[in-house]
Amino acid sequence: MEKFKKDLVAKMFLTISAVALLNAVYWTFSAFSENESGFTRGFGIGMCLFLLGYAFFQAFRLYMLRLDEKKLEELYRKSTDERQLLICEKTASGSFTAAAYIICLGAIISSFFSQAATIILAGVLAVMAICRLCFKFYYERKY
Repeated sequence: MEKFKKDLVAKMFLTISAVALLNAVYWTFSAFSENESGFTRGFGIGMCLFLLGYAFFQAFRLYMLRLDEKKLEELYRKSTDERQLLICEKTASGSFTAAAYIICLGAIISSFFSQAATIILAGVLAVMAICRLCFKFYYERKY
């Protein structure tokens, strides 16, 4: 169980690091941009607030799990369940997370250059999320 707790902390650290990196990229580009449009400012601040909210939510969730051994045990069982592992493998959940962060980074950077590219990347991210949910529901029923 101690290894599982350490894995949760490592996962949380990676999430917070990715969010911090994305926010740093936005604010760095924003500082050096001479003519930042309202779209870029709105999109960037919205993305930063969303990512910070997500990171705080995950940190709070981890904190609450560490306090309640029963919930932590339940999560451990769920994460080591063969059925859940198969569903995660079939839906490629690890690669989705990495791809989502990379697309977010691309959307933040492209917002300084092209509004159309930013909207396309946001659409791609939304379609990926919907597809992942559909696959997850399908494989949960199948297995």
